[in-house]
Amino acid sequence: MEHRDGPVRSLTRRISSKVLTFLRWFALSTAIWLTGIIAVALYEKSLYEEPTTSAYSTAHFTIINEGVAKSDAQAVSDELEQHYARILDDFGILSIPHVVVRLYPKGSREFEDESGQAKRENLQGFVGNSSVDTMYLQWAKEPNPDQPLLEEIGIEQFVRRVALHEFAHLVEHNVLYEKAMEDGWVTSRADWRRTCLYNRTHTYCDVPGWWSEAVAQYEGRAMATKELLTEYESRAASLEPTRFTNEDAYTYGRLLGEFVYKKWGTEGLHDMVTHNADTSAALGVSADEFNAGFREYAAERMKGLLLQYKYTKQVTF
Repeated sequence: MEHRDGPVRSLTRRISSKVLTFLRWFALSTAIWLTGIIAVALYEKSLYEEPTTSAYSTAHFTIINEGVAKSDAQAVSDELEQHYARILDDFGILSIPHVVVRLYPKGSREFEDESGQAKRENLQGFVGNSSVDTMYLQWAKEPNPDQPLLEEIGIEQFVRRVALHEFAHLVEHNVLYEKAMEDGWVTSRADWRRTCLYNRTHTYCDVPGWWSEAVAQYEGRAMATKELLTEYESRAASLEPTRFTNEDAYTYGRLLGEFVYKKWGTEGLHDMVTHNADTSAALGVSADEFNAGFREYAAERMKGLLLQYKYTKQVTF
């Protein structure tokens, strides 16, 4: 005999089904809502993480963090380790001393002169004169309209690029030291540093800024693309790297380093340092030939960049 539910039991079942459906919907929506809240909270924490003071070491670096969020300090050390071997290889050097990275928040006294004024406007990092193992970085989360690259890629990527730039200067100093040792000019790193502090313009101690800053920009993979594209066409025919100001070296440096690397390889990068940026001694070409070669290379390279920017307003260099 077929059994049928009575009206009360049928109504109860319908209500139970609706209640169960509602509870399932409520549980799911609550889980989604809570997940969103937690995600937002974690994101905001990453942006406004409390600054810390700490010191820790990686394979090749010791990070002394003087009041910057731990996650920011970690981002810098990760970037340096990732590119460590590449930069040493590019300069043709096997090893350098363990590097100390001192990381400070914006407004640190390390970035001021004796009068309390900024050492240099918009300075984000520096390497001490004749230093082979210490670099200084300043982490500032506030946007800076005077830094075109910062505007393009954001503060975290910007500070990572600055870290690689300054590290390249340290490697460059070690290349100069090795050359001085090879030629018998000094007997130790301490001797090189002490001697160069009082004789900074000596060929064993310093390289002209037009090349030193350019190759550091290249190694740091840093370039303000919009700034370059804005002024390139008006200067294309008159570019002379051997007469670049530091500002030009920062703007065109990545392109210039790429030119030397692709034409003369790591030996060219190394020899431009050890021969004090003398293109004839380092590369076998006169300054005029070098400048003309760069203009030709830049013209071809910029065609693609200009076309890409024209259609997408974004450039991958």
